[in-house]
Amino acid sequence: MNKKLFFMGFLLTAIIFFSVFIGPVKIPLDFWLLKNKSYYETIVYDVRLPRIILSCVVGGSMSLAGVVYQSVFRNPLASPDILGTAFGCAFGAAVGILLSGNLILIQLFSLISGILSTFAVFYIARKDGHIDILSLVISGIIVGSFFSSLLGLAKYFADPDNKLPAITFWLMGSFSDVGYKDVAIGLVCLIPICVIYYKRWFLNVANLEDEEAIAIGFDIHRFRILMIGLSTLLVSISISLVGIIGWVGLVVPHMARLVVGYDNKYVVVASLIIGALFVLLCDDIARSLTTGEIPIGIVTSFISAPLFGFLYKMNYAKNK
Repeated sequence: MNKKLFFMGFLLTAIIFFSVFIGPVKIPLDFWLLKNKSYYETIVYDVRLPRIILSCVVGGSMSLAGVVYQSVFRNPLASPDILGTAFGCAFGAAVGILLSGNLILIQLFSLISGILSTFAVFYIARKDGHIDILSLVISGIIVGSFFSSLLGLAKYFADPDNKLPAITFWLMGSFSDVGYKDVAIGLVCLIPICVIYYKRWFLNVANLEDEEAIAIGFDIHRFRILMIGLSTLLVSISISLVGIIGWVGLVVPHMARLVVGYDNKYVVVASLIIGALFVLLCDDIARSLTTGEIPIGIVTSFISAPLFGFLYKMNYAKNK
């Protein structure tokens, strides 16, 4: 098992290295040996390196959130947008674009709106001091639909020549404008990632029925709130920085289980690596196919949809 994880880590390292040279501007492999290399250094260190780092952070964060949601909700189809967080973040970003268009303000509004939407879900789902899975799912549908309608309203009133295209492009996700300030914010994700990693063994217990978990002395309700809160923070930060990147939190956990099995002790680590690798490769494709840049959300959906169908058929044949 450790050999598999080591190989995936090595593969990620190799892709990170080669991603430096991928893009509309071709960077020679020996650019650091050139006399006039300042032009290439600017592209590598100021443009490509921050987006490579953030691609890995966002990919790992979204994938890990997917693992947590699927374990806590005991549903293999659960994904980071099950609680309506994505719509909350999207509405916040739309408000930021309508008010000023300043990138920092857009990210701040998106993050705050995503967190507030999750608090609303917890508030609606809470009954008699406890929160059960069904209540969370129903509350997520309610809150997600509410913020989706608000997003539609924001798009309706947006200037069709300026603001509306900006909102639409943001919703499709992109790493095109990221810098080291975004990387610094993204690295905050390391805090919830470390906590989830430390608690990863308990995710196996979360797969038990609530009564079984309580019978062995495990506080499943508190653990569920903690894990969902940490995962929602990962999702909110990621979406606020680069927009909505679909399918990653749904597909990558299944890819990780296909490689390392169903023990969350290994699935958590594998999903972090595979998620970073997957989003980084999708970003490489997004910025190399055309002279412009394809929104990464389009690339991830284009690849993930048939991939998920393949994984589904493979799992069906395996269990037949």
